[in-house]
Amino acid sequence: MFASQVSFNDLPSRFDGGAPNDTNDDDDGPGFADDVALPRWYEGERVDAFWSIAEQRDDVIAGLEVELAELRREDEEMADAHRNITGHLLGQEEGAWGPFKDKGMFAALSFLLSPRQAHSLISLEHALGLAEALGAPHVPSINVCKKALARIYLAGKEKLVRSTDVEGNIFWRNSIAHLIRDDFGNSHVRAKMHLLPRRAPVVKELRDGAALAHNVDERTAAPMVRLANGKEFWIREVYEYGEQLVFPQCFFEGEDEVISGEGRLVRRNEDVLLLTEDRIIFRADRLKVDTERKLSRLSLMEGDDELPHTHPERFRSNGKRLYSVPIVVFIDDLSGARSKRWNKHEAIYFSNATLDRCDLDLDSNIKLVSISKDVTGENQLSAVVDELM
Repeated sequence: MFASQVSFNDLPSRFDGGAPNDTNDDDDGPGFADDVALPRWYEGERVDAFWSIAEQRDDVIAGLEVELAELRREDEEMADAHRNITGHLLGQEEGAWGPFKDKGMFAALSFLLSPRQAHSLISLEHALGLAEALGAPHVPSINVCKKALARIYLAGKEKLVRSTDVEGNIFWRNSIAHLIRDDFGNSHVRAKMHLLPRRAPVVKELRDGAALAHNVDERTAAPMVRLANGKEFWIREVYEYGEQLVFPQCFFEGEDEVISGEGRLVRRNEDVLLLTEDRIIFRADRLKVDTERKLSRLSLMEGDDELPHTHPERFRSNGKRLYSVPIVVFIDDLSGARSKRWNKHEAIYFSNATLDRCDLDLDSNIKLVSISKDVTGENQLSAVVDELM
């Protein structure tokens, strides 16, 4: 837009880094001609002011170059993650391919069920024959693959949930709870899950956004943390923090990976603990547990309401860790290759938002919840909401 308002004749004349009569002697002057032509739109302004602004722009450009290099690095990492979907199988240790009995079976069915390429059992049979002809070890037969595929379908059918929309149409879907459980049971995925939000100056991942990092809604915030020393701290419980009493409402990681929390201050008034509106951010490792249960003998009050001293989920978890897992659920309308008028159907997909973007975008981490040509995406999504509620 700016360039279209400036004619070619208004642009500065070309220069080669020095005045016509410059020598090779070193000097402290600028590296271009002192009498270089200034733009006509700058007429009437001081020449030194023009060059002062130009030098300041160097700092801006340097900052942009640093940000651009960081973005390029992240793009390269994401591209590497997508470049070879099955290449990481070559370096995995024994048993790292999940419930499959061997790597060959996993590789064969990954080839057949790839979401990016359409393969049939016939093409799989040809691929297995080619691998065997080239001397690949432990190549499974097509019959063994068919039997394994049948077991997968049977196991998947047992997990599906029968649902009905408001118009009485029946459809089958995966349970969100089962999908999350599968991620926790997959050692490769579990190692990459970040189960606490992060508060940092720059938003790089979903967990850095305000909706997660500054979430103090006790229904969805992380209910507890367990530190490296084994100590546990829960939200909605009172802890000593130096000379103060705090009532945590959320926990998060700082930029330095130190676990911190945010909550409300508690004021002691004789034999009553009063929950105030004053807020505090604290380090979790500096909280002190009331081992002598002196605080629990006092009533904890919020206005006229008396609150329990112990988080109710602490009893249900029975010593196990309890997590709050943010998820992304979205609708996609799919059609046949010929036209949008053919074979139109809508699908619901699920993603585990504890993963970083480079992992979140992988096909293996985008899970199908349900698909139907008769039930709209909104009605399918309604069934998912009912499960979460």
